[in-house]
Amino acid sequence: MATVELTQRQKELMASLDLPTILDTGMDDDQWFEIIDALGDEIQTHGINEAGDGTNERGEVCRQILDMMADAEE
Repeated sequence: MATVELTQRQKELMASLDLPTILDTGMDDDQWFEIIDALGDEIQTHGINEAGDGTNERGEVCRQILDMMADAEE
């Protein structure tokens, strides 16, 4: 079981979305995928920059968490 070590900024974002701030690969699949879906939705709704060609700061934090989760699964 691997734990995803979140920064304070990442924890704050997770808390603002009512998601757990402690993530580990021992979570059940439904909860793990719920987090992935919520972060993906957040990128789509609030994480795109004004030009529409990349992520803003919030989107980048979401992407970082998703990347860390993917790495933890390996």
